[in-house]
Amino acid sequence: MSELSRIVSFEITNHAGHHQDSYMPYNKLVPHKDQIPMPSLFTCFFVALIPPLWHRHIIMPALKRWDLEYATAEERALAREQNRRAGWPDWIGEAGENAGKAATAGC
Repeated sequence: MSELSRIVSFEITNHAGHHQDSYMPYNKLVPHKDQIPMPSLFTCFFVALIPPLWHRHIIMPALKRWDLEYATAEERALAREQNRRAGWPDWIGEAGENAGKAATAGC
């Protein structure tokens, strides 16, 4: 089923890889298991039709995980300010010194 889903969804599972190497042919990109996964194409499509659901249930959790696990200190400072301006929770301040452990570990 995974292969069929990738074909039908135009290889959306490889989207992050496209941003890492924009010259790599799309059919040669491999999904990275260590990246923040997105829900299925179909879930994303239907939830995106209702922007408040998209922001609350798709984007905010993904950005929170990125901020807390992968962002550098500089990225966290920018994200914290942008989150404040957007009216989002301050999950970076709540995490304190535990934020960005993966970024500082060289991931």
